[in-house]
Amino acid sequence: MKKASLFLLFVGAILCAPTFVWATTVTLSPTDDAYVSSANPGLNYGSSGNLLVGDAYSNSPPIITRSYLKFDLSSIPSGVPIISAKLYIGSTGSGPNPPLVVGSHYLSDDSWSEGGITYSNAPTSWTSVSTDNAVVENKDHNLQCCDCWDVLDAVEDDVDDILSIVLKAHSYFEGSQNSWCQLASKEDGTGQGYEPRLEITYTEEGEGSSISPGIDCYITENAMIMFGPPGNPPLPADFFGPGSDPFDGIIALKGKPLPGGVVDTLIQRVNGADLPSGGTSAIVDVEMVALSLTSIAPIRVTYYGGMVESFFDVFVTIPEPSSGQMSIVRTHENGGTFSIDSFFDITYQIEFREPGTGQPIATYITPPLSLSGSSSSWQDTPVKEPEISPCSDNDFYPNGEDPMTLGGPASMHELKSPQSVQKYFLLACQED
Repeated sequence: MKKASLFLLFVGAILCAPTFVWATTVTLSPTDDAYVSSANPGLNYGSSGNLLVGDAYSNSPPIITRSYLKFDLSSIPSGVPIISAKLYIGSTGSGPNPPLVVGSHYLSDDSWSEGGITYSNAPTSWTSVSTDNAVVENKDHNLQCCDCWDVLDAVEDDVDDILSIVLKAHSYFEGSQNSWCQLASKEDGTGQGYEPRLEITYTEEGEGSSISPGIDCYITENAMIMFGPPGNPPLPADFFGPGSDPFDGIIALKGKPLPGGVVDTLIQRVNGADLPSGGTSAIVDVEMVALSLTSIAPIRVTYYGGMVESFFDVFVTIPEPSSGQMSIVRTHENGGTFSIDSFFDITYQIEFREPGTGQPIATYITPPLSLSGSSSSWQDTPVKEPEISPCSDNDFYPNGEDPMTLGGPASMHELKSPQSVQKYFLLACQED
């Protein structure tokens, strides 16, 4: 698979939509790896948990060991510029005469296999000059050490989707008695994650786009409001009627769908964002324009010092929109990450009702509270084409698998987008 050289990359936009470049890193495990040894020229070591390089024994003539690795590159898009390719292998030991300089060499012959390669039949058509050298110190079986080779030249020179690499001692060391190193193979059974891995970073081009203002719809998975330090002040005595005791504690909440749909929270992006390239970001103004929550279970309220108790359902809305800011970052052609940096003035309207009858008992308006949010992901296009467009035409679709958390000292919301739970709904959104 011939890869395009980096210097051929030209990024720009000429009489067309903005063009940008973003980097993608893939990690590949070897499909085959094995070492060969001149001590037993016809023996295959493909099932070993180790890869050996150098001279492992004090013999005369010296015993030569080399290690072979093969990788499948078919997951790398054809023709993309490769900007980095590094081979990492955990070191599990070395001989008594370190340091040993181990070179990585590109091998054009991919015909060998893990279960069939021996010293006698191993290909020797490697490049005369190593792509990179690593100095392997005496690691004294320290599994926390890892060696790295830059194999960019080998990946760029490869002409098909199979890459073979030979690790061999530098010519100065190869054949030197008791100068060897032991590396982990893909069969390494330690469970420490020191098996060989090839990390390749490549770039891709795409046409940038702007994000228009719009309304994002969410489903609340979990929520809570706290009364008492450090949250809202406790509800005072007689709030629920004559004789009621002060109330403090946490009220656990869940989403109550807004009329006509399954979502319970609407956040409006007031202004758009121009994100023409990977890594660009913008801060946009947002407003929480609708919220509908209800208690998971009725709360317990006591009267006259606990002599009498009553239970009430809780319903939470916002009496007016609350403003804040959102950070949006484009990390790839079809999206990126975002977070709600803050809601500066969110005010909750909390209504307490009798279970069953729904008879209102009391209403509490909180003071303005501040919330901030965790990071989540978004994309330009929906996970699948909605049967009914959510809210309005959109080019910003939150789709994080993990809930986005909005939190502060007095309240918490865990929100998921219908895009991430594959729910589509009918929801009437009215504009002023």
